Amino acid sequence: MVGKISGELIGVSLLILHQTKLPHYNAAVCVNQVQFEERRCMQEVRSFIKLCEFNLHFFFRMSRITRLDGIDRWTQVMDTGVLPSDWKTGNISAIFKKGDRHLASNYRPISLTCIACKLMESVVRDEVMGHLQARNLLSNHQHGFVSGRSCSTQLLQVIEEWTTALDQGQALDVVYLDFAKAFDSVPHKRLLCKLSGYGIRGKLLSWIEAFLTDRWQRVVVNGETSEWSAVASGVPQGSVLGPLLFLVFINDLPDIVKSSTKIFADDTKLYRTVPSTPDIHELQKDIDALQTWSQNWQLPFNTKKCKVMHLGHGNNAHQYTMNDEVLQVVEHEKDLGIEVDSKLRFHLHTAQVVSKGFRMLGLIKRSFGYLNRQTIPLLFKSMIQPILEYGNCVWGPLFHGDQDSVERVLR
Repeated sequence: MVGKISGELIGVSLLILHQTKLPHYNAAVCVNQVQFEERRCMQEVRSFIKLCEFNLHFFFRMSRITRLDGIDRWTQVMDTGVLPSDWKTGNISAIFKKGDRHLASNYRPISLTCIACKLMESVVRDEVMGHLQARNLLSNHQHGFVSGRSCSTQLLQVIEEWTTALDQGQALDVVYLDFAKAFDSVPHKRLLCKLSGYGIRGKLLSWIEAFLTDRWQRVVVNGETSEWSAVASGVPQGSVLGPLLFLVFINDLPDIVKSSTKIFADDTKLYRTVPSTPDIHELQKDIDALQTWSQNWQLPFNTKKCKVMHLGHGNNAHQYTMNDEVLQVVEHEKDLGIEVDSKLRFHLHTAQVVSKGFRMLGLIKRSFGYLNRQTIPLLFKSMIQPILEYGNCVWGPLFHGDQDSVERVLR
């Protein structure tokens, strides 16, 4: 029954709470409801319009709809916990990631959902995020979808720790972990259990439960559509609230290990210095603990894509295992868009950036028959500069050869 946590959810909560310690809060600090004030809702509309760059006519139309109809409707939906059916359907657009373009597993499913629902999600997200941040509930190890944190902030912290260890002559092992379809695999009942543990309860929790369940989706490719299919698990990729729900679900993962962890959304790495055999065993214990966590919370790792990188002189290059499988050892790994190598010199990443920069320059020359002093700076800032500047505070070339290669792109 909508509006109350089901008996099944309570049963799942009792089962899980004895396996993993979750926080409990007094009713005074719980969030049970969201108030949809006109000023607050209009701010979300303006932000949405600015983000999507819609025309002025659409802005006034959306403003009128939200002011007159949207706020009352959102309040009713929150009070009853019943979402309109068209809010729970989505057209899936497949976005290519990497690898073989003929494999469906190499595409990311992005759900295109109702705009009215997205606007309501924005208000709900701000309420939930405000509650979590005000009480310092979000893990400091998480850098994804959190204000003031980014790929660069995480990589700067990690590289600083790694270089310090190497400067001290220590060996260090890094385990790159990969979840199997992380966003699509989140079990709803367990997610609701965690939300309740973090103080999201009452009508708000019932609304989130209604938002997640009984969803339908179809794939759209070149104007052709598939049959509608029910969504049994996961948070909608492409939604406003989905990323925050995933952060809540994975939030306790760093607390179950003794080694250092860093997370960006679902991209997770585990590392520690390994000067002795006991330290190696501790890292293996942490890998086993993460495997147990993934089984308890039904968010499995893709063992074949989990990798180990050994850093430092005198590293014993121990073979680590997960789920009785030996993890692959690599000399370099793409880490949040930066090719990190075991010597932390970034030669390979610099070469990749330079190559991509020259390819983009070639594309510009082939696409534009005439270039002048006005168009060249615009094209450079929009197409070349982002390539050279992404994460450059982390990988900025220190060697003369790498510096010369980057400067050739700028000439």
